[in-house]
Amino acid sequence: MKTKFSIFFFLPFFLFAFLASKAQHNSLLDNQGPDEVFNRILTPEVIVARKMKRVTVNVVVKRDGKRLQETGRKRVYHFTKEGALSWIYEVPFEGSSDSTLIFFYRTADSTYLVKRKTEQGRFNSTYLKLDSLQRPIQVIHCLETSENESYRDFKPANQQVLSKEQIQYTYNGPGQMRKKYLNDDGVVYKEGILYSTLHRPDKEEISFVATGTRVVHSYTYDPSGQLSNYQYFTDAMGQYTENLQFTYENKRLSGQKFLKNNVPQEERFFFYNNISGLPESLLIRKTSQYDLVFYNFTYEFY
Repeated sequence: MKTKFSIFFFLPFFLFAFLASKAQHNSLLDNQGPDEVFNRILTPEVIVARKMKRVTVNVVVKRDGKRLQETGRKRVYHFTKEGALSWIYEVPFEGSSDSTLIFFYRTADSTYLVKRKTEQGRFNSTYLKLDSLQRPIQVIHCLETSENESYRDFKPANQQVLSKEQIQYTYNGPGQMRKKYLNDDGVVYKEGILYSTLHRPDKEEISFVATGTRVVHSYTYDPSGQLSNYQYFTDAMGQYTENLQFTYENKRLSGQKFLKNNVPQEERFFFYNNISGLPESLLIRKTSQYDLVFYNFTYEFY
């Protein structure tokens, strides 16, 4: 797949999340930290309107009985003047040699999005092909090496395809869309149907053909139309649920509570700058620990 790429012009964060996700479900606890702020608050519209160039997120912890401590962990998001996410740089902790660079491309005809993540001298890459409605219709995951060191002019030298998936969409009627997922051999391995009203999702039911396992994503909204609860359910190993509950102040997201099988696991609190109104800090507190984790945001603008 030696397609010539140019740095892409626009990448909605829901597609970024799609690129970052795996076929298997990850716990809602995995979607924590800065990504959650981008998913819910720093939307592409906000990034363009505020002319954001770079957002740096530093991690500070407060362990039980101790003072606040800088960890050296950070994540840097860089955007073009058009508001497109071009790369993310992540350092897991101070002095680490395992820093990660994730960079994004869009093909000249806007049919492909690509995410490449540096990984021990090679690249873990995901190619996402889109239809005319910008919906994913093909996902290819592969390992690659490059002929040169330029991220902007990436030329695959060796490419090992690990998996390939196709997605087909059909409409059953108003507010109902069926999806079929085909594996490497072109065989349907799971099917789903998405129910929506007012252009927002209400429920998505997914079933796996071979096992009959069911997965259900459910969304509940408050009277103002803001998401108040998201639930993940599966019967893969008994009845299992995860819930993420949302609270708001002055129409801004102020808190989240995560529950697993109705047992509280974690709370998140969002703090904003009084002048700019932008997110300043995200506090995460797990119910089983006394430690506090702070994600502090700083901004650079064009």
